[in-house]
Amino acid sequence: MTVEPRDPAQVRIEQGTDPAATERILRALPERFGLEQSLLDHVAAAKRLPGHLARPGDDVVGLLLVERHFPTAAEIHLMAVDPAHHRAGIGRRLVAAAEAELAAGGVRLLQVKTRSVRPGPELPGHPRLLRGDGLRAAGGASRPLAGQPVPDPGEDPGAGVSQPATATTVRNR
Repeated sequence: MTVEPRDPAQVRIEQGTDPAATERILRALPERFGLEQSLLDHVAAAKRLPGHLARPGDDVVGLLLVERHFPTAAEIHLMAVDPAHHRAGIGRRLVAAAEAELAAGGVRLLQVKTRSVRPGPELPGHPRLLRGDGLRAAGGASRPLAGQPVPDPGEDPGAGVSQPATATTVRNR
């Protein structure tokens, strides 16, 4: 069954988290969140990290969790949008809302760790969203991010994407 995405203008972005909605949305994205323990870890993170929710009405259709590591640096810990609402600008609006809030709080660097910054069938749309929001690659297979395991040769599971935060977008200052 195909559900047409709602008009992005009708979707409100608000501060908050919803662990039950997090689990529901992640389970609808098994190609990205198919490992059970990882999924449960993300649900637990929704209980402790601040974030933003996208709601066209009462239902949550998208979410973004943020982890602030230092006064001037933060990370998008998790972002997910219900597949029925993909390609409607919800992810971009979630990033913009989090980025504006973080910049107002003194954050200058916003980072996201992702499996790959290359387009591919396993992550359709994902690299386009990151690059479209002005994020740039800041690592690769030979340079794992702090706290990440060294990837196997030929893989790119720990590629990082980061950018200075401004009041309106995640672009260079």
